[in-house]
Amino acid sequence: MAHRASKHCRKLLPETRTLRSATIPAAGSQNGRGGFTLLETVIALAIVAIGFLGSLAAVTQTGKLASAAEEDALAASSLEQRIDQLRLLEWPDLTSTTGVTAAVWTARPTAMAG
Repeated sequence: MAHRASKHCRKLLPETRTLRSATIPAAGSQNGRGGFTLLETVIALAIVAIGFLGSLAAVTQTGKLASAAEEDALAASSLEQRIDQLRLLEWPDLTSTTGVTAAVWTARPTAMAG
């Protein structure tokens, strides 16, 4: 019985190998050869280029926003320092009978004084 089974298996193996190595033609391909057409490749490259340019624009915009935020923080810090400096002045130093005194406009920040 074992002999018959091995004979039977030998008959099946070549057919099985043939079926496994058979190629199935790709949809729309000619002569059963797979691969990408030039049009498909160009479209894929265009999509990748658009994605790359979008990422580059996002990085550039992020850099500009970070720079603007840094400038805003510097301006806010300078204004805060100036307000603190004016708070230290006494009321008579800030005003006179004619209005605001020159001390308001000419007072130097502590870091710059001296």
